[in-house]
Amino acid sequence: MKYLMLIITFFMCNPAHANSVLKVNKERLIEVVGPIRDLQASADAVLALSEASSDRIFIKLDTYGGSVIGGLKLIQAIERAKTRGVRVVCYVENASMSMGTHIMAACSKNYVLESSLIMWHPVSISFMMVRITPDDAKRLHEGMELLVGFLEKKLKARLGLSDEDYEYYHKNEHIIPGVDLEKIAPLFVQVIKDYREYDE
Repeated sequence: MKYLMLIITFFMCNPAHANSVLKVNKERLIEVVGPIRDLQASADAVLALSEASSDRIFIKLDTYGGSVIGGLKLIQAIERAKTRGVRVVCYVENASMSMGTHIMAACSKNYVLESSLIMWHPVSISFMMVRITPDDAKRLHEGMELLVGFLEKKLKARLGLSDEDYEYYHKNEHIIPGVDLEKIAPLFVQVIKDYREYDE
């Protein structure tokens, strides 16, 4: 038993997985690259793959963020796919920031390169200038508070950070390399050496 415990401890303390390569099935790959706008097509693709008996779906993220409402469409599709027993695997090629990190929070597993850049910050939502009544403004504000609360609660839970640490990175908008984020939030990301796409 003593030797078994030593082996387990050695495995946990030595990130050999940093040398691993993620193999990605191109037939089950959805790319979210560039500004997040309307991700309805990506959301539809997730649901279509989850209905086709796919056991895993891959999402490639490389984004500096964008539309909260647009990103929410993909998050909802990911959550629906997971209820069907599908694992949604995300990997970050270059960067995942702002709304991109909230998409990561919805995925079953997240892989990053050592140099991948991750950032999260307070969610903000803006509307084009339109004439609305005070009552409309109040309802919008209440609705947005619920949405923001939903996103931030989920991200905080997936990161597994203390309240103090979460708020520190949250408010200061730190851009964190993957190799450092794995140390800070090992339950959220796993560092890999590279990824390979293949045809089924």
